[in-house]
Amino acid sequence: MIRRVFAYYAVLALIVLSVQAAVLVRVTSNENMRGFGERLTQWYAKKNPAIQFAVTASRTSDGFAALASGKVEIVQSVRRPLHSEEEALRFAQGKKYVELQVATEIAGIAVNSSNSVRDLSLFQLRRVLSGEVNNWKQLGGKDAPIALYGRDESSDVRAFLEEEFMGDLGISQSAKVFPTNAALFSALA
Repeated sequence: MIRRVFAYYAVLALIVLSVQAAVLVRVTSNENMRGFGERLTQWYAKKNPAIQFAVTASRTSDGFAALASGKVEIVQSVRRPLHSEEEALRFAQGKKYVELQVATEIAGIAVNSSNSVRDLSLFQLRRVLSGEVNNWKQLGGKDAPIALYGRDESSDVRAFLEEEFMGDLGISQSAKVFPTNAALFSALA
């Protein structure tokens, strides 16, 4: 009888230990990557039913802030974390980011094909984007104003350009901005 009771408790203990509460992993994603994130987490959850995911969309800068404050465990981003975002995580939690790159996004600088200016140094480009240089003649081109087109404040690429490339100069307030890449490309065409 004692053996039977012990065996019963041993089986019960194994059942209790094998039934674990589902783990919820909170993911925030840039809107451009949300679909990918949902498909990836669904695939993973099918193979690992004890793991559940909650995927939401936010601006990348808000996602990194949520990671630093412990509100999410994963950030899907179209860009690398800015230095200030890395410092916020290190300061708030004493942790470093672990980056798993799945794709690469680039920022392109385009000029009209009829423009005679073909090459700009990074120094010249910063001066153009800041509005300090506002005529193609200043760069060896025709005497014509430079029209700046770019993404609005919601763009992660713009945030990267502002903080990592432009530094203290900033992008000119005279730049015509667009909410989506499609709208920007349409205007450029």
